[in-house]
Amino acid sequence: MAKSGRAFADRKKIEAIADGATKVVEVHDCGTVFTIEGGSGNGGGTITLPTIAAAGKGWWCKFVLIDDNGSTACTIAAASGDEDKIVAAVYGGLGDSTNAGTTAQDKAADSVSLVASKALAGDTVEVICTGSVWLLQAFSTDGDAAITISS
Repeated sequence: MAKSGRAFADRKKIEAIADGATKVVEVHDCGTVFTIEGGSGNGGGTITLPTIAAAGKGWWCKFVLIDDNGSTACTIAAASGDEDKIVAAVYGGLGDSTNAGTTAQDKAADSVSLVASKALAGDTVEVICTGSVWLLQAFSTDGDAAITISS
């Protein structure tokens, strides 16, 4: 039987972001899952999203921390000119029923940060472009503000 092209239809693009690196995400990175190294050194680094106008409606990507974060926060930020255009919700304490729930939200954010020495392997940030704002959902295993929002 011939292979169906549908067998690979949901295959994800994966790209690693090195510890402490600065990364400018490009429009062609739509659909990419970025893995962020955090524990081997500083953690840290800044990741800048493409402009909303360039990305367009339906553009998305995901960031996943693959090591506990190091001594410096890793920040995911809107491009210049798109400040205050991130609609964000952070859900913390996953796996801990005493701390589970929304820990932060903002409808006019500039960036989110995976907090130094608090963000843990598996913490995830997903961004989706509506064509006018970034929708951002972040999920953390730590209920104590491991992912913070800045306006």
